[in-house]
Amino acid sequence: MKKIFNLFLVALGVTGLTSCLDEEPFFNPEEVQNVIEFYSSNNLAPASTATAVYPMFRNSVEIAPEVDLPIVIKYAGPNVAPEDITVTVAIADAGIIEEYNEDQDEHFVLLPSEWYSMPTTTVTIPKGQREATLTIKVRSDMFDYDNSYALPLTITSASQGIISGNFNTAVFAIGPKNKYHGLYTNTFSRTRRDGSVIVSGTNTAELTTTGANSLLGNLIGYYSNLQYMSIDPATNKITVTSPGIAITEDVSYYDPATRIIHIQYVALNTVMKQTLVPRF
Repeated sequence: MKKIFNLFLVALGVTGLTSCLDEEPFFNPEEVQNVIEFYSSNNLAPASTATAVYPMFRNSVEIAPEVDLPIVIKYAGPNVAPEDITVTVAIADAGIIEEYNEDQDEHFVLLPSEWYSMPTTTVTIPKGQREATLTIKVRSDMFDYDNSYALPLTITSASQGIISGNFNTAVFAIGPKNKYHGLYTNTFSRTRRDGSVIVSGTNTAELTTTGANSLLGNLIGYYSNLQYMSIDPATNKITVTSPGIAITEDVSYYDPATRIIHIQYVALNTVMKQTLVPRF
C-alpha cells in the first residue's frame, strides 16, 4: 500500500516513513460504525490541510459547453451498505467559501449558478456497495484561469446510517484542465545521500490541474503526501512544494520538446526523483 510521511516524526527531525505493520489492531472493526461522507473522485486525499474548517477536493474538467462533475458519496468504514441508502445533497451556503478562504488563506470564488446545474439532489448507495456518484453538469467553457472557482456542497439527509460530522460538508474546487493534466508513466526513486536506495520503481501517476501552469499529484508518485508543481512557462523550471515537508535543492524542469517532466529535489535529507512520461 502507499506510505505516508509521519509528520510528527518529521517535526522532530527524524527521517522515516510510516509502514504497514502486522500487529494486533487497536480496535475491533465490528464495533466501528460506518459514516456517510463526501469522498475524492480521483482517489487523492483532500487538497486542504488536516485542520481545515472544511475538506476541499480539487476537480479538473475538460473545456466544453457541458461536462460532468462527479461527486462521490461514500459509506466509509469497515462494512458495506446493509441496504439501499438514499442520500440527499444540497448546495451549501455561499458563506462557506468565504469561511474556507479565511481559514486556509485561499481565494476561491463561488461558482456562478448559471454555470452549472444539478439534475438530481439524491443518490443511492446500493446494498452491498460502498459508494455512489452524484453528477453535476458544469459549463466549463465559461471558466478562466484568472479565478479559482469552487462549489460548497452538504449532505442534508440519509435514509439510513450516520452522516459524517467532518466530511458532511465540503468545498469542491473546479477548474479547466491545463495542457499538462493527465496520466504519466512515472519512474521514481528516493535515495540517501550516499546513493543507497530507500524505494524505487515505475507506476502510473495522475497529475491534476490546479492552475494554468500548476499541477497536483502524490509525492514522487508513490507516497500519499500531496505534491504541488508550479511550471514557469518562460523558463520551464518547476518549483515543487509539499505541505509540512521542507524541500531544498530543487532542480526540477519540464521539457517542452518531449513533454516529459523531470523532478529532483532534497527532502528529509534524501534525494527524491521522478521522470514523468505523458500517456496522453
